[in-house]
Amino acid sequence: MVSGAFLLMAPEIPRQCFVATSEKGLASDRVILVPGPKDEISTVRWIFNQFVTKGKTEAEIATALNARGLVTERGRPWTKACVGTILASEKYIGNNVWNRISHRLLHDRVRNLPSAFVRADNVIEPLVSRALFDRAQAIRRARAYLKPDEELLADLSKLLQERGKLSSPIIDAAPGCHSASIYSHRFGSMKAAYQLIGYDASANYRKLDVSNRLKQIRQHIVEDLISNIGKAGGSALYDPKTNLMRVNEEFSVAIWIARYRTIVTGYPRWIFRNRGLVGPDVTILIRMEPDHDTVRDFLIAPAHEARSAHRMLKADNGTRLDAFLFASLNPVVEMARRQSISAIP
Repeated sequence: MVSGAFLLMAPEIPRQCFVATSEKGLASDRVILVPGPKDEISTVRWIFNQFVTKGKTEAEIATALNARGLVTERGRPWTKACVGTILASEKYIGNNVWNRISHRLLHDRVRNLPSAFVRADNVIEPLVSRALFDRAQAIRRARAYLKPDEELLADLSKLLQERGKLSSPIIDAAPGCHSASIYSHRFGSMKAAYQLIGYDASANYRKLDVSNRLKQIRQHIVEDLISNIGKAGGSALYDPKTNLMRVNEEFSVAIWIARYRTIVTGYPRWIFRNRGLVGPDVTILIRMEPDHDTVRDFLIAPAHEARSAHRMLKADNGTRLDAFLFASLNPVVEMARRQSISAIP
């Protein structure tokens, strides 16, 4: 018997509201979902009751949860978006809904239309009544009234005066503002909304542009590595859910990318995040040059060496770690190379 936490596909949710139990030795076996820990079930029911019976807003509920010392599944403070996710999920009335989001290999996530959803109703023990859930949805729809442009911008200006700066997370967490997605939809983009209140968010977007560029570079490198391994007679499959590449069904590879940064003394640094990812046998870190467009080198190290490395890599990290620096990913291709026995002299 195997049991583990069953988590909703949502940004933030209480942990283990449902537990999956199974004896999946065969493809024909089935997974059974049962309610999880009582304290987390109680939290879900409390959220619905506060919203419907007490008339509390998502922001007020999030504040109360944080005051009680509760955190989300990821160990983060509650926000109104987290509470909204709970209130909108049909999981809590016993329905399972799949295919809300599609994620093709090496592509961005795409939100599907409701007509493409795959549903299974009344398959889980409900945690809240259907009547309570329907009342919550009616309240959410009634509160979804969007203010005129002038009021939206006035709220944004007020928030800027209070916080001194703006960003999507700041807006989403503010009780007096609609979500950043509402602003983006109403004014075409967050950048356009910022311009209308005279806020210079160029620094935000420069950082975002660099992040998007690095994401594209990493994607191209992953695609090229898969292609080169195939040309060498090997096989490579990349799983975007785990961020792992499986090579020849023999070993796994995790590939990360780090922008060039400088510390106050002017020396370069590269942040080595996620080096402790469970699963990979080999860890690759792509280190970039200051232009954020040119690859400096590749750190190709066994997972145990990567886990012991410093979080902030320097230009010179000592003989032991720098021995794993290469100008290309050819060492990984050679590890995957296959040759026919008949071709060996």
